[in-house]
Amino acid sequence: MLMAQVFADTGQRELKSSEIDSTAAIRDYGNARQWVAALNVFRGVSKARMTVSTYNSAVSACGKGIQWQLSMLIFTELWQAKLEHTIVSYNAATSACEKSGRWQQALTLFRQLWHVKLEPTVVSYGAAISACEKVGQWQLAVSLLREQLQASLELDIVSYSAAVSACDKGERWQLALSMWRELGDATLEHNVISYGAAISACHKAGCWQQALSLLRDLWQVQLAAGITCYNAAISACGKGGHWQHGLALLRESWQQKLKPTIVSYSAAISACEKGGRWQQALLLLRELRRVKLEPNTRLSYNAASSACEKGGQWKPALSLLRELCRSRLEPTVVSYSATISACEQGEQWRHALCLLREISQVKLEQTDNSYGATICVCEKSGQWQHALSLLREMRGTKLEAGTFSYNAAISACGKRGEWQRALLLLRELRHMQNELSIIGYSSAISAYEKDGGSQWPQALLLLIESRKSNLQPNAVSYTAAISVCARAW
Repeated sequence: MLMAQVFADTGQRELKSSEIDSTAAIRDYGNARQWVAALNVFRGVSKARMTVSTYNSAVSACGKGIQWQLSMLIFTELWQAKLEHTIVSYNAATSACEKSGRWQQALTLFRQLWHVKLEPTVVSYGAAISACEKVGQWQLAVSLLREQLQASLELDIVSYSAAVSACDKGERWQLALSMWRELGDATLEHNVISYGAAISACHKAGCWQQALSLLRDLWQVQLAAGITCYNAAISACGKGGHWQHGLALLRESWQQKLKPTIVSYSAAISACEKGGRWQQALLLLRELRRVKLEPNTRLSYNAASSACEKGGQWKPALSLLRELCRSRLEPTVVSYSATISACEQGEQWRHALCLLREISQVKLEQTDNSYGATICVCEKSGQWQHALSLLREMRGTKLEAGTFSYNAAISACGKRGEWQRALLLLRELRHMQNELSIIGYSSAISAYEKDGGSQWPQALLLLIESRKSNLQPNAVSYTAAISVCARAW
């Protein structure tokens, strides 16, 4: 920053280029992410004193300031000044586009190298691969990496890490892990970025043990694991159903003085949700405020509400929804659906119906999940009339009633012995060419039982029909059919 400081100290006084190295000042400002100051110095240099290095430094400075349009403008001015572009010029412009997420422009510049007879360097490939990584263009990233290897260029951690990360973002997790191992085989030292990408891939691939192992490796190779790595590892543990490990990692991140973020807590709450630990999920949500982190995303609330739903805790779930409504955040239909589902265990069908109506009142768009969840609550509560009414209402909207909603309505009718209605719904489902399930058939067979067994032939016919529909009857199906027959005999 020495040259930049000299420029700053001079105030508005004009400086001759002979007095100060303008290129160095522009470069210093660029490294400090002060692109406006760098641009001012650049514009203050007379055309006669401009060199290729001056232009390159200005392109790079604007690029580091995420000002790719300005970088490209200066890059074009270099042509107009009839100065010869160098590989540094192209690398700076490509990097500027990469940092701004303009991957197509970055690749265009990269491909132009052959037309202007410039040999791409490791930096050229690194910038192009990183551009692809930012948007998850994993095929292009991997292709460029292979191309770099074929060009006999020195392997570098930047290109490999970017390619691994691109595969992770492109949901090619096994390929990401394979490339991560390949990186080790190539005798290149992993960095935090490559570890982070590998841990993220483990999370999405459901390899929680490998995610933990990689996190431990980070410390062994004396690399400081960032909070992003911990967040991915916590999520991996949650996905693997190991909420205890997820919570332990959250505590460990505090011990390592990494300052967990809202993402860290949301990942831990989700881990508790998947493990059905609603008490821990609620405690974490409360802890957010104690550590001066506002739960400023619905994700935290929705995950905690879902944990309550899995634990059959409708009161805490309803309380969370009301808290969310009072906050600056607005609940989504997912928030409402999770709360409605929580009402199922407590057979709180009135609350569920009120919440369903509230979704429309707050001008949220109803979904098949919100209706399906409410129908399920009515089914559990023995409210078959309400279940049928909601199914008809659902079909009157733009929503398509799916197998889940139909099965719940069939079960509601079956529990009350309304076998005619249950059978009609099963036929409707078949006519709509929706995916049939053995659950619907089992519920319809059970409906005949309440009729005293007089309909046992129809019960057996439904059992046979389920097999003809390529469904495998289960213990529930056979038990229901046997029970109907037993009542008749």
